[in-house]
Amino acid sequence: MRAKQTDGSWAQPDATLEERSDGTVGPKASVAKISFSGGGSGADLVKLSLDGRSLTVGWPGMLPKPTLDGDSAVYADVLPGVDLRMTATTEGYREVLVVTSASAASNPELSGR
Repeated sequence: MRAKQTDGSWAQPDATLEERSDGTVGPKASVAKISFSGGGSGADLVKLSLDGRSLTVGWPGMLPKPTLDGDSAVYADVLPGVDLRMTATTEGYREVLVVTSASAASNPELSGR
């Protein structure tokens, strides 16, 4: 499988995240066009498009600048004691809330997320 690049060339898919000139974060080469927020308003946490269809997913609140870890962007303390880990794949993404303490686990804002 190959991923078409913006310049029309083809590349081996690579979900390793990199910072982009527009301030967003995204995989080096993916089948779907994926971008994660570079921090700030949570309105555009994820933008994904493929085959003429698009999806935007938001986060209710402000996001810190993420720390990049391979194919993951970690937004620290999006809730007290809770980190948001967004992981890119070559065709989409995964979202995981990482609860770092027992007291954070009892936060009512976690129910339903």
